[in-house]
Amino acid sequence: MVIGYRLTERTGVYQSVITAVEGGCRHIDTAYLYLTEDLVGKAVENVIDRGIVKREDLFITTKLSFRVLTRAQVIPSIKESLKRLKLDYVDLVLIHTPCDVLGLKPGFPKKSECSRNHTLEVWKGLEDAKRLCLTRSIGVSNFNSTDMASILADSDTVPAVNQIETNPTFAHQELVAYCQSKNIVVTGYAPFGFLVSRPFNDLALPPTVDDPFLVSQAEKYDVTVNQLKDLRQAVLWAIESGWRTIDTDVNEDIIAEAVNEAIRCGLVTREELFIIARSGKKKFNLLDLWTGMEDAKELGLTKSIGVGNFRKEDLISILPYCTTKPAVNEIEVNPTFTNIELVEYCQKQAIIVMAYAPLGFAVPRPEVTKRPPPSLTDPVLVKMAKKYDVTTAQVLLRYVIERGTVPITRSVNKNHIKQNRDILNFTLTDEEVDIINGYNKNWPVYPAEKRLNDYNIKMEHASRRNKKLY
Repeated sequence: MVIGYRLTERTGVYQSVITAVEGGCRHIDTAYLYLTEDLVGKAVENVIDRGIVKREDLFITTKLSFRVLTRAQVIPSIKESLKRLKLDYVDLVLIHTPCDVLGLKPGFPKKSECSRNHTLEVWKGLEDAKRLCLTRSIGVSNFNSTDMASILADSDTVPAVNQIETNPTFAHQELVAYCQSKNIVVTGYAPFGFLVSRPFNDLALPPTVDDPFLVSQAEKYDVTVNQLKDLRQAVLWAIESGWRTIDTDVNEDIIAEAVNEAIRCGLVTREELFIIARSGKKKFNLLDLWTGMEDAKELGLTKSIGVGNFRKEDLISILPYCTTKPAVNEIEVNPTFTNIELVEYCQKQAIIVMAYAPLGFAVPRPEVTKRPPPSLTDPVLVKMAKKYDVTTAQVLLRYVIERGTVPITRSVNKNHIKQNRDILNFTLTDEEVDIINGYNKNWPVYPAEKRLNDYNIKMEHASRRNKKLY
């Protein structure tokens, strides 16, 4: 996912960039035209100084001014952008359009009648900038296949990206397919199309956010209409990044689609994946249900069996009588809900603890207005993050590992998913673990009553869609 800022949105840009980065977004898109480079630069400086991210964690894109029409103008223009962004380099620079929009070059066509010579000359300037390490990648924007071909025919550098509009009412399938055939990544702007209001266009084309088909799909996957694609893509990104444990809940069908696609594409084999599923949550006799889980294991339907949200007394009710001990107890563990006694009990019984909500209240929780410390900007955590050259979020995830538990992370952001894997590259001291333990308030993100309420809501959605099957 990319967060972008245009000239109509200058007010609030600074804070929204900070909020986006704190929420896990790592790709920021701006341009000379948008008049937001300076605000983006200040926000990036803020989150780096506070230890939220490192510069290399961010992917920052900008675009050349419409006034840049020659090779000689490219490098000075990029250097000015870097000054506004307060950066030594950007990750991607794009030619904003193949057209001489302002009509600044005599004899050159404007707007739709673009000059191939003009774009090729500017492209050579971008290649110069890449050689000087002013940008790590170069690309184009709003180029059609003819514009792309003019560069590919006379250049040794294939554009890394073509940023174009793509959405339900303007699918751009032919151009997208062309770019993909050339290994050019397509970045799609205006992805919601007319699902959201457009101040410069009074068209009202379908689909809308209340479109029956989109609503049915959203209910099927327990997401909003706008989130439909996120979960499937996140699973694929996670597998591609090296993750092999996948924890499912009521979204098993969409996760299954992603897993099957990853297997078909050769990213993994089924044997390499460790997939966790859950039984239903009706009232039951724990020992009777556990015996059924042992039966399933004996039949080869699952390689391992375990429990979730079990208290010490729940475990005691089955351990003396079972033939197979739970492999796992999945419970909440984080700085404000350390769960020390239960974790220690499980470890004494050789039961692995998998920890959900490992960041606690350090990240936004929609239903909580006043969050207990620590936050991602906590001075103590920031100091630790700087010591190890990591983010504060990575410090908290590493803390959970130092406790001998396995953190369950939840993200649909590609860079964030990769970051989560990097927590294996450093260790905290015992003293630092004790300091983080000191934040404990016995305040869970998901108290029992909230877990039950969330489950009932999900089951209500599931019940509605299941009625369509009978």
